[in-house]
Amino acid sequence: MTPDKELERLADEEVQLRGERDRAHRAARMLEDDLFTGAVQAVRENIRRDFEDSDLEDDAGRRIARIALDMLTKVVANIHSHMETGKLADVQIAKIEEKRKKLRLWKRNAA
Repeated sequence: MTPDKELERLADEEVQLRGERDRAHRAARMLEDDLFTGAVQAVRENIRRDFEDSDLEDDAGRRIARIALDMLTKVVANIHSHMETGKLADVQIAKIEEKRKKLRLWKRNAA
């Protein structure tokens, strides 16, 4: 691959990584937001209360409560995952910047 093509590829990759990093920052703000954390806690408590208040014979109701709790947990875990992906994107962006510097130096010396 020519240095120019590699620089172009790195630029495309960097755009994608910056998008991931931006999503990570938004995810972090959500997870730190009192309104969001309060809403998650309230929903979790409502599900727990529904489960505890259900009749012992109400298998369907208990199953629904369990599914609801699992879904809530997965939503929050997915937001955490976006945050972690953004941290990895920062590392990759730094590597791209180093590669870009080396390629530009190589091009300058080759000219």
